[in-house]
Formats: sequence, C-alpha cells, structure tokens
Amino acid sequence: LGDVLTMQRRFEDAVASLSTAVRIDPRLPLAHKRLGEALAALGRGREADEAVESWFGQDELRAQVAIALDHLRAGRKDEAIGTLRTVLRLDPDNVDALHTLAQAYWGDEQKLSDIEALLRRTTTLAPDHVPAWVMLGTLLHNAERQEEAIPCYERAVDLEPANVAAWSGLAQACAQIGDMSRSTSAYARSIALDPGLPGIHMSYAHALKAIGQQQEALREYRAAIALKPEFGEVYWSLANLKVFRFEPAEVAAMEAQLKREDLSESADIHFRFALGKAYEDAGDYDRAWESYHAGNLR
Repeated sequence: LGDVLTMQRRFEDAVASLSTAVRIDPRLPLAHKRLGEALAALGRGREADEAVESWFGQDELRAQVAIALDHLRAGRKDEAIGTLRTVLRLDPDNVDALHTLAQAYWGDEQKLSDIEALLRRTTTLAPDHVPAWVMLGTLLHNAERQEEAIPCYERAVDLEPANVAAWSGLAQACAQIGDMSRSTSAYARSIALDPGLPGIHMSYAHALKAIGQQQEALREYRAAIALKPEFGEVYWSLANLKVFRFEPAEVAAMEAQLKREDLSESADIHFRFALGKAYEDAGDYDRAWESYHAGNLR
C-alpha cells in the first residue's frame, strides 16, 4: 500500500503506511527504503536519512537482492540483472543472488550454460535449496539430459516431500527414459498432493496408457476434462485410445466448446480431430470428413 501511495505521490499517506510496515516487521529492507524516499519527497531530510541508514544497516547486499526481485516482478529484467551482478562482484557466494540471477536469465536461450552454472553453484553452497534443485532439474529436463535431471528432482523430494513441482518433474523425466513404473508412481504422488492440476492428470494418463492401463488412463483424462472443459488435447488423447468410444454427452460437450469465441487455435484443432473420430465411430462419415478437413485447415 505504501508503494502504491508513493506512486500516486500521496506521500503523507505513504509514510503512515510504510511506518506501520516497518514497525510490524523491522526486517523489511524495501519498506525502509521506500519510507526514506517518501520522507525525502516531503522535505523531511533528517528522518529520511535515518530510514535509509536503517535500511542499509540491516544487510546492504540482502537489500540489493530484494531490490532486484522487485525489478523482476515489475518486468525490469535488465535492472535486476545489473543489480545482481553488482552483488555477486562483492560477494561471489551470495546464494540468494545466484539463484535470483538464474531466475532473471530464465527463458534466454543464450544463457543456458550460465543458468546451469549459477544453479549448480547455488546447490553446492546450499544443498538444501529446494527451488534451485527443482529449477536445475527443469533446465536439464528441457535439455533432454534426463539422467542428470532425475537426481535433482530426487534431491528436491527428499528435502520437501510435499513439493508438487518436484514430483511431477521427476515423473516427466522418468517417462522420457522409459521408466514408466516410476513415472506413474511419481505422477500419482503429485496428484495426491494437488488434484487440481489438469495438465498433470493428462500427463499421468499418458503414462498409464503407455503401460496398458487403459481404464486408469481414461479416469485421469476425464479428471483433466472435469477441471478444464476447454482442454481439447485431452479429448484428442481420448480419441487415440483405440478401444474408446465417446459418450453422447462428451460429443455434445466438444461441439459446445467449438462455439466459443475465446477457444485457442490448438484446442480448436484437437476438438475437431477428436470429433472426427467420434463421428467416424458412429458411422457418420460425412461429418467425420468435414471435421478432419476443418482441423487440417487450421
């Protein structure tokens, strides 16, 4: 609230809000900084100096990492990277700065080796840093280095058994190397922890289908649809269960989804192919052809 009031140049109100924040938790570095800025804007220089000194006095480098996170959340990636590099020049083993810089680089294909180096350094210095282990596992999984990704996810779930992302990451990596038994077990654990993730239900169903558990796969596909009715890819996955036939209600649900104006192109294509299969199974070959043809034109 103090931040918003400062941006609105309502400095008196901002001072009141920020003063309350630092009274409740004196360890908030950015609150001290913002309080100093608001006081300075009101011409209360001495009080502003005291607030800024309190901010720096806690831990200047920690405060800089907090500022970098603030930049990242606001979409100011370059400012965040610059701040974090300054911290690491002063303290090369600052775990928070290492992990946060990896986050700042994430998504930049030119920085993959840098991200890996930062995360490996983080996990070396802080072996119990679960987010870094999960992030490193994801990086290696995306690079198709599954044999290296799996130990990262294993370490994460050992440290934090309730970490859904670590379990689902482990499941995906195991599936990639063909260890479907372990993959399905990890997916089951992930869903038990958080049953509200349609994508995980779909991936679990894929894994179950791969080991011949068709009915269990069907259960998970339908669970994904229940959570996300517009999930066209799941309907197409159902169509690929060779012994499966859509129920009339499912056909009607797909037809209704195609009438939506906000349906994604990918979902539209999947729905059309799934409907093509449904019409074909019902012997309505003209409609099946039209549906397949429309999907191919997308």
